[in-house]
Amino acid sequence: MARDFVGKDEKLLKKIRKDYFMYLAVKECYESVKIVSEIINEVEMSINKSSFLTDFRMSELPDLHTKCINLVDLLVISFFVLSFSFTLYTSLFFYNPGLPDLFPLNVACPKG
Repeated sequence: MARDFVGKDEKLLKKIRKDYFMYLAVKECYESVKIVSEIINEVEMSINKSSFLTDFRMSELPDLHTKCINLVDLLVISFFVLSFSFTLYTSLFFYNPGLPDLFPLNVACPKG
């Protein structure tokens, strides 16, 4: 949605908030990116202080690598599943205008 959006941030946010599930997905993605960013900042600070080997256990690196690969795999799979679901959802409603009445998605979103 955001990739193809043309306009102001406020309009995009309003459009995202109209769909409660889209709002939750965007919020969860943002929080996940914040966590990853904090980890990267910690690693960079440790490198800059020349305390990386003291601050982090290198014996855990192979396990961390595996978990990172699994996370990326999940993110990629989730992206494709969400893209497919959105395409299917919009296609169904485009060709069957009466369906939105059966599956209303205009649930109110929390502000903030």
